[in-house]
Amino acid sequence: MPIRRHVLATALGLCASLLSGASFAQSYPEKPITVVVPFSAGGATDSIARMVTGKISEQTGATFVIENRPGMGGSVGAQSVASAAADGYTILTATPGVQILNPFLYSSLPYDAAADFQPVADIGMVPNLLVVNPEIPVETVPEFIEYLKAHPDEVSFSSSGVGSSSHLAGELFKSMADVDIQHIPYQGTGAAIVDLVAGRVEMAIDSYSAMMPLVKDGSMRLLAVGTPDRVATQPDLPTIDETLPGFVASGMVYVIGPDGMPDEAVNWLNAAINDALADPAVSEKLASMSVIVKGGTPEDLDETVSSARALWSKVIGEAGISIK
Repeated sequence: MPIRRHVLATALGLCASLLSGASFAQSYPEKPITVVVPFSAGGATDSIARMVTGKISEQTGATFVIENRPGMGGSVGAQSVASAAADGYTILTATPGVQILNPFLYSSLPYDAAADFQPVADIGMVPNLLVVNPEIPVETVPEFIEYLKAHPDEVSFSSSGVGSSSHLAGELFKSMADVDIQHIPYQGTGAAIVDLVAGRVEMAIDSYSAMMPLVKDGSMRLLAVGTPDRVATQPDLPTIDETLPGFVASGMVYVIGPDGMPDEAVNWLNAAINDALADPAVSEKLASMSVIVKGGTPEDLDETVSSARALWSKVIGEAGISIK
């Protein structure tokens, strides 16, 4: 091909590529976006997904379809997204089980938790609270650790099941505080609460929404929160991290998609989610659900997930926890 004609062809090809990218950026989304929720309809994750996508629809005109795919601690829904077309039209509202916990709890998963997903945006953090039975004569985390060292194997902590976030939080506390406490697993949070209130177990590190009513009615004493920083709505409540540096045990809700999504789709979704989270009505509703709004870039989310994977893989491995 003559040089002149070759240069012209190259230039035309570059223009076509640029126009194609510009067209995608301007037209996305041009069809409904499926949002997979890996849990049943009506739960907290489902409610958060519907709230955020509803606000995005209101702000942008985009259409979202919520698809509930429960099973295997979130892995069923996650697998459906990992195997979906990476075109920006199938995303997942994830919780820690999907990428952070399940890969180390189950012997195998139908997806690669580290490689099969594209981070999109963090929605928020769900605090866990450290509570103890009021009959234990302590008011602070340091006092509680001192009490546990003086009474080895006499205190037990509840969880909503083996491998649950409340189980892992208790194991992390046990390891970092270097104390001997017994784990008592239950079939769900409700069953655990019954024995907490009855005094058959003395301690729990569980969700704000489950524990705070017990604190308010005097059934349990609140010692600290499991977030890295103090919660703005309760600035006088210490973090466990203040006594055990590096302790973080809180839930999170975030959005990911299949690996290989177009940058334009990732950027649009990230901006739309952040705009929705900035809306006062959304942030207030999330606060009422005990969710601390996060937001941020895909890179921020990737760093958060990677850090959490490193922490919990160690906790799970050292405690020898597995789910058959």
